[in-house]
Amino acid sequence: MLVKQIYHIKVIFVKNMLDKILNADKIKRESLPNAESLKLKSYEKVKELREKKRKEYLGKARINIGIIKKIEKIRASEKINSIEMESKKSIERLRQSFKDNNQKIIEDIIISVTGQIQ
Repeated sequence: MLVKQIYHIKVIFVKNMLDKILNADKIKRESLPNAESLKLKSYEKVKELREKKRKEYLGKARINIGIIKKIEKIRASEKINSIEMESKKSIERLRQSFKDNNQKIIEDIIISVTGQIQ
């Protein structure tokens, strides 16, 4: 009788183990399509987020380029104005120098051309 009880316990144990194995296999088979679906959804989500971030980055970059362009135009304009002011100052100095030294310049030209003083 003890042998029969041990045998019966072993059978129940093996049956219980088989039930657990079959149940685990069933869960795995049922969850595999869900996992594939979840994986595909995740890839799509990542793709959408990547595209969204790319568009955001490009939008910000375009704005920054516009701002930098305006700043560079202002700097270039300031530089041109500075050069123009320096040119005007130089021209005015030359005119004043010619006005102050008009007679001397004419004499120097005559001497260099003719070799004589008037």
